[in-house]
Amino acid sequence: MFVGAVVTMVLIYLVHIKVSFLEIIDKKVYDVILRALQDKKEQGFPVIVDIDELSLKKYGQWPWPRYKVSKLIENISALGAVSVGLDIFFPEPDRTSLSVIKKELENLNIRIEYSGLPKEYENNDAILASTLAAGPFVGSYQFLFNTTDNLPAPCVLHPLEVFWVSEALENNQSKLFYQAKDAICNLKEFGLAVKYSGFTNVNPDLDGVIRRVPIIFKYGDSYYPSFALAILLQAISSNQIFVHFGKSGIESVQVDKVKIPIDQKGNMIIRYYGNASRFDVIPAFNVIEGHAGRKEFEGRAVVIGTSAAGLKDIRTTPFNPKAPGFEIHATVIENILRGDFISVPAGFGWINIILYMICGALSTVAVTRLRVVVSTALVLASLIGIICVSLWLIRTYAMYISPFPPSLILLSTFSILNIFKFRVKEKQLIKSIADLARTQEATIEVMSNAIEMRDNMTGGHIQRTKEYVKVLAMHLRSRGKFAGQLDDETIELMYKCAPLHDVGKIGVPDRVLLKTDKLNDEEFGLMRQHSEHGKTIIRSAIMKAGNIPFLTISEEMAYTHHEKWDSSGYPNKLSGADIPLAGRIMAVADVYDALISSRVYKPGFSHEKSVAIIKEGSGKHFDPDVVEVFLEKEDDFRKIALKFADSEEDVARLSKTLT
Repeated sequence: MFVGAVVTMVLIYLVHIKVSFLEIIDKKVYDVILRALQDKKEQGFPVIVDIDELSLKKYGQWPWPRYKVSKLIENISALGAVSVGLDIFFPEPDRTSLSVIKKELENLNIRIEYSGLPKEYENNDAILASTLAAGPFVGSYQFLFNTTDNLPAPCVLHPLEVFWVSEALENNQSKLFYQAKDAICNLKEFGLAVKYSGFTNVNPDLDGVIRRVPIIFKYGDSYYPSFALAILLQAISSNQIFVHFGKSGIESVQVDKVKIPIDQKGNMIIRYYGNASRFDVIPAFNVIEGHAGRKEFEGRAVVIGTSAAGLKDIRTTPFNPKAPGFEIHATVIENILRGDFISVPAGFGWINIILYMICGALSTVAVTRLRVVVSTALVLASLIGIICVSLWLIRTYAMYISPFPPSLILLSTFSILNIFKFRVKEKQLIKSIADLARTQEATIEVMSNAIEMRDNMTGGHIQRTKEYVKVLAMHLRSRGKFAGQLDDETIELMYKCAPLHDVGKIGVPDRVLLKTDKLNDEEFGLMRQHSEHGKTIIRSAIMKAGNIPFLTISEEMAYTHHEKWDSSGYPNKLSGADIPLAGRIMAVADVYDALISSRVYKPGFSHEKSVAIIKEGSGKHFDPDVVEVFLEKEDDFRKIALKFADSEEDVARLSKTLT
């Protein structure tokens, strides 16, 4: 429980400080939810006049002479538009004006004369300014924030008349909205000609996608509208807005009767529609040539912009990675006119934190108190519930509460705690396996000791045969022929199973097992049955425990270590590779140790004689490959025999020729 609480608090902190990669993921989740909303198919109110590639091809590269721009907007006004926004800057004089061209030529000592031309036509800027003054036109500009010059630029801008509506207005209004330091704007005569203008700044998120736009900026001591808001203000012939405050700060900006939900810096979330054909888009050359009809413009707001690639007014939105800027302005206008907003509740912090803590607690309880299947089902159901509630809120109340932070905390806490739980269980399992292995070894030792006590054998025999088997198996593995059969695990199992090779002697009568004289045929027959007794004993364990490798190898050793390569062994007269490898290895180890060991019925042989007997039995009694390895490692066998010798006599005998 403590670990779950710590994990939850760390995740809440990471969400609170808005770690960049988490914030980007959160925004992508918003994009997915936005696409899931019901797309509204109504025709949009704004009309877009696009200076597109075809228009540039027809009239030449941009910028066009100002008289042509004048002709474009004049035709739009004549067709009944109530507000026309120019998403185009004119910060410098038109170099194609006759007066400018005449002056440039005079600098080259070339004089031109013309007559009959009205004076106002000598200056294209004057033509455009005159047209702007006569119609419902809205200019545009951009604010700058990084300049060190805090003095107002020589721009003619159009501030808002702001009314503050609040029960407890903050005294320091300088903290509200973004504070601009400078501006890039149109020529002064154009600023004076229009009554409304607005900034075109946008506010991309960390991933470069525009999901919100500022509605108001502060510049100097005044407040200024966005380009889209200015177009609407022109349409209603007003420059008044009302800023509404609540307990948690700014809640909305009211234009006429419409309240626009904004954040503390004046940003409005854009509700994109995802319908490419929602707005009428008319090429600029159609308007100039008079091919556009009145029904397309009358009573509507117009945004003049460009989709031409070379003019670089391309933006990224949740629906379109290459959206022209005018599409964003048109969408904002549509949102405001229809009251089609998405709001994020302000002052939701503590409720969010409580929700996050509930998610963390739910995951903690699920992991610590419930079984895996039940806990997983509970967490997945909770996750689906969070997503469904988020979708329901945005569809029903246009209120967006991101499902990502609670989902992140729910799943991350669940995953981390499961990993922690798995690690604890893993340690317990490792300990249990180690305990089981020790128990297994102890059981083998007990059984082996029982056999020794009945067979007059010593503990040295058990230890020596284990070591012999390991040496043979490890060096057989180096031969490619046996590499697939003798991995580390198998060799270790053979080493541990070796003491059980004579477990069947428990079933041999004492009169036979303990006899010091040579056995007669009947007694020898009874002794030979110990292989089958061994198989029976281990097989009963396999019937209960299953074919686990330890028991399988033990059975093979106990049952087949008296089989011979030439089929003369017992109990089944197996030959060659039909004898399991464990039995073939055990045969060499068991016979060698029997040869060197002293018994009441025989003296022990020397190491050299024992080796000679094993060598003689290659291909008859023993597997030739096993014997070959034995001969290569005979010194290791001698060392093992000496290390675990039963008596000083055995040590002396085995050491005689040792160099």
